[in-house]
Amino acid sequence: MPVKESTQLQYDLIRQEFEKLNVTELGVQKYTHKWMFAKLAKKYFKKPNTIEQIVFHRL
Repeated sequence: MPVKESTQLQYDLIRQEFEKLNVTELGVQKYTHKWMFAKLAKKYFKKPNTIEQIVFHRL
């Protein structure tokens, strides 16, 4: 089943925001993946597990 255009747009926005949060400072990752998934889940009203699947292209 193909993904709707609006859904694909939302997935792209989630991936872009994940990339913004995924930064390193002084050679160390600033935020953990678990924290980033929780932050994005709260913003987009989804479960952290769903955000993880979207970010890693499993959905």
